Amino acid sequence: MKFNVTLVLYYFFLKEFVAYVVANQANLNVSDTQKTTLEGMWTNYQGFMNAYTNPTTYGPGSESNIHGAYNTDSIYTGRIQGQIKSNPAITLTGTARLALDIPEDKPHRTHVPVSDIRPSVTFLSKTPLTIKIFVFNPANPTKKGKEKDVAAVGYRIAITDADAAAPALSAYELQLPKKKTVFDTFYTSDQVGKRVWIIAFYLNPTGEAGPDGEPFSTLIA
Repeated sequence: MKFNVTLVLYYFFLKEFVAYVVANQANLNVSDTQKTTLEGMWTNYQGFMNAYTNPTTYGPGSESNIHGAYNTDSIYTGRIQGQIKSNPAITLTGTARLALDIPEDKPHRTHVPVSDIRPSVTFLSKTPLTIKIFVFNPANPTKKGKEKDVAAVGYRIAITDADAAAPALSAYELQLPKKKTVFDTFYTSDQVGKRVWIIAFYLNPTGEAGPDGEPFSTLIA
């Protein structure tokens, strides 16, 4: 059994995040619908993690379930984090920032320009239901670190049939930005044999996006 660190760390994040939001719903201006959704996500993720880490239930089914949950839940919690962070009426204490994983912004120049680099994407490894990708500057393809003034890597994903043409941009779903240029992407059993398309772009410290790179595609195993 080999567990993916990203999925396990998200379990502990979600536990603290949901507990803090539920206990401080009014102060964080979180709606009843959002609260209920988060509670359901945490209940489901616990069950999926239990099956994923149990030797008697570990396998393609448990991997598929937790991959699907992570893909949807991480986007949802990311939006809640952004909602809380951008609300000027909310003052976050140190405890709140730790529980919600919303660190204080580091001091930076008044305005960091948006990168004009169109990043490329390739995959470094492929295992069942997981593809590790590398987002890089095509002019400097061996550099693993982020480019100057790039705070995060943004990316979009679309899934098509294996022999389908490149999809329209509207078919891509925006994913949670990553702080690193190398990271895992997760898939579900019903997507095996299909083709994943990925478009990456760079974000500056204030979240402004640079231009899209060219689509990259590969088959899901």
